[in-house]
Amino acid sequence: MKHRDEGFTLVELMTVVLILGVLVMIAVPAFVNSRRAAAETACLANRAVVSKADFSYYLQSGTWSPGIASLVGSWIKSTPTCPESGVYTWIDEPTAEQPLRTLGCSVHYFPVKSLTPLGSTFSEISRGMIERMLAYYAKNGRWPSSRPPASYTDLGLTAADWAKAVEHLNYTPGGTKVSVTPEKGYVITVVDVKGKTRTLKAGEQDIFYDAKTAKWYYKEVNKGNVVDIATIQVQPAKK
Repeated sequence: MKHRDEGFTLVELMTVVLILGVLVMIAVPAFVNSRRAAAETACLANRAVVSKADFSYYLQSGTWSPGIASLVGSWIKSTPTCPESGVYTWIDEPTAEQPLRTLGCSVHYFPVKSLTPLGSTFSEISRGMIERMLAYYAKNGRWPSSRPPASYTDLGLTAADWAKAVEHLNYTPGGTKVSVTPEKGYVITVVDVKGKTRTLKAGEQDIFYDAKTAKWYYKEVNKGNVVDIATIQVQPAKK
């Protein structure tokens, strides 16, 4: 009597691999969607809690809270954060006739009012300023003013919109440069051309884009001071 050799044939192995592949294709999206739904639900719960506290603040004081931080302690236990790093922003400006406003999230609830006329992120804002600076030069044959508020006005911006830090960064256009400095209490870290991480403190140094060389630098225009802007990070300063 003949006996079959132990083991699987190639066809059997391929069938098993195919089945496993199909199972993965089904399971992975379901898992990702499940996590996304959970994050969205948690974010919605955060916003509902803050909105309720903000309205209670309004009923008691007759004015809206100046920000989420002002609600912490008396109205909410701690500052909520989006599970997927969304930016919470108040939208729908309240009026006497319609005393309601909504807390939006840049990830889970659109449309969210941009933090600035150029957007909310470093990439959006810096690109927007650079593009306007280059357009001004192309039209006028000279660079914008090097001093605020004219340096903003020349770019079609209002200086008052940039009086406060945006996501802990201050933006200042001027001449051929767009400078970026950290808000007090924060630092910028960025990697230079030599692979060294540079830490820039508020009030000491900045990073800036120079239109003449089309490069980003720290401190000054120098070959050794070129930085890889893709590595920029904003962090709380160590105490």
